[in-house]
Amino acid sequence: MKLYLDMDGVLVDFRKQAEKYHLYIGEEGINWLLVMLIGKKFWTSMEWLDGAQDAYSELNNFCKSSGHELHILSSVRLKSGKKGKTEWISEHTNIPEENITIVRRSRFKNAFAKGDALLIDDRAKNVEAFSNAGGNSLLFRGWSRKFVGEIKKILERK
Repeated sequence: MKLYLDMDGVLVDFRKQAEKYHLYIGEEGINWLLVMLIGKKFWTSMEWLDGAQDAYSELNNFCKSSGHELHILSSVRLKSGKKGKTEWISEHTNIPEENITIVRRSRFKNAFAKGDALLIDDRAKNVEAFSNAGGNSLLFRGWSRKFVGEIKKILERK
């Protein structure tokens, strides 16, 4: 089975990074022009989300020992974002390049929705769309022993 982890809001603290650079416009809007001007550095300097580093390590070890594949499936429209995210993944994980997929829009994640795929994502619409397209998915709700255990149970059943 393939375990797909989203990056922003699952592995890295996108919100904290956006606040650091004062990127919020209104309620939830992001100043993407400023993100573009900051460039690759915006993405490469992100911090792990609370608990994500330990959860990643545990899931990575579990996948290796049980024959599952760990992947990153993230989205960003900016070229600097794709480069920055890929660099961050290479520096902070041991996920091989062929297991890193950065799509331009989150709806393109559905192309990877198969019966042997599990997506962990922080956006309900992505989770629902992935499941509707034939994949398995879980809405990310924070890293805890219980949540990691839930992921492992799904992987063990497949």
